[in-house]
Amino acid sequence: DRTEHIKDSRLLANESMVLLKNDGVLPLSKDKKIAFNCSTDYTYTANDITTMSAYDTATGVRTYTPVNTSKTNVVNSNIGFSMPLDKNERFYLRLGTGGYYSQYMNLASFSSEPTEGCLTRNYQVAPTLQVDCNVNKFNACIAATPKFNYIKQKNYSDRYNDIILTGETSYTFPFDIRFSTRFNAYITTGYSNETMNGFKPIWNINISRAFFNNKLNVELVANDILARQNLISATVDANGRTEIFREHLSRYFMLNISYKFNWSEKSKVKKY
Repeated sequence: DRTEHIKDSRLLANESMVLLKNDGVLPLSKDKKIAFNCSTDYTYTANDITTMSAYDTATGVRTYTPVNTSKTNVVNSNIGFSMPLDKNERFYLRLGTGGYYSQYMNLASFSSEPTEGCLTRNYQVAPTLQVDCNVNKFNACIAATPKFNYIKQKNYSDRYNDIILTGETSYTFPFDIRFSTRFNAYITTGYSNETMNGFKPIWNINISRAFFNNKLNVELVANDILARQNLISATVDANGRTEIFREHLSRYFMLNISYKFNWSEKSKVKKY
């Protein structure tokens, strides 16, 4: 019995290693499995070109000069994990973390003389929590993705955060009418412009119906019903930190009608 038990254990271990090697799925039992994935990208730019900015306070003239540097590095890493929460795999838990680091030479100066420069470093950590539900014709998803950003230079550092909360659901009604809605909540903190900080909800609704074997599709879209959508971004380069705030004409209602033509379909030939 002990020999058979050891043999079964080795077979199960070999099977698990093959599955893990092929698709990253490691079965814990007959009805449950775990998926794990990770990736890392590293980019090094040799002899990169940056801009030296020199401002002469005596004349009020700023001079820009291209300069070669070999201190540009970017690292991007992601780790993901998922597992079903029930034996029928109707509920799934997904966890993940993303990390980002970049550095480049900062050559801004308030003098007409050349500067030795300093490194600008950007750090970002973005964990993710997501729960999926798939029950018959009903699908739902809730997720939270905070992004913590940190910028550091010589004699300067700054922090700002972006948090995205998402709720999405869809249901197929009789007559194949599909209804879906998505709600995103954007929470931003740490921006120097106070109008860019705060809570911004985005709500979209989609209703669609397909006809004639899915060739004709009729879709009604309600985008940004609360009229709160905008685009916020922040960048740091050799000239300083730049915050961009764009307003959109975001709220609209649109009816889409599309038809699929299959020109490559061959006509049927009857054989006698």
